[in-house]
Amino acid sequence: MRKYLILAIILLILNSFLASAITASIGNSRMVLRPAFGETLERSILVKNVNNVKVDIELSASGDLADSIKIEDDKFSLQPNQEKKAIFTIKASEKGTTESKIMVKFTPEEGNGVVLTSTIIIITSGTSVSNEEESEEDSGVSVSPGLNEDTSQDNDSKIAFSPMMILGLSTLVLFIILFVLVLYTTKSKKKKRGKEVHG
Repeated sequence: MRKYLILAIILLILNSFLASAITASIGNSRMVLRPAFGETLERSILVKNVNNVKVDIELSASGDLADSIKIEDDKFSLQPNQEKKAIFTIKASEKGTTESKIMVKFTPEEGNGVVLTSTIIIITSGTSVSNEEESEEDSGVSVSPGLNEDTSQDNDSKIAFSPMMILGLSTLVLFIILFVLVLYTTKSKKKKRGKEVHG
């Protein structure tokens, strides 16, 4: 019986671990920019806190033009249901097509963080293009705990599993496991008693 109690405690710890994760959401998860070689562009990523708790945001750059990306405000906090445009500049310092990423890390005061990326593809040309043709930006991406990034094009799309839904499902699974363990233990005791009576 002791091993079942230990198993139940482990499941409860796992349950609280899953429930403490947060949901992350950004706009402009993919950009295709067509500047002239050497040109510097200013763009932004819409960072949204769709949780009921404050989250700390940290942005960092990687990829081909990581050294040519300057993030205006790379660390800030968002209150529940607050959003902010994270402004950055990127210089087309290499000819041809390059790919860079800006990682947006969401960290709550307690629990696990989530990282989303905004991909920036730069296609340089000899001359600057008109503003209308300068960029192609998609709407955004959202992700919930324990799942991969959602690559849909809807601005406010969110994966259907929220932390509360995960908590409810994992609690249900825990109760089912405990019920099966109790039944198994009861049957084992009855079999043992039956053998003692017959013996």
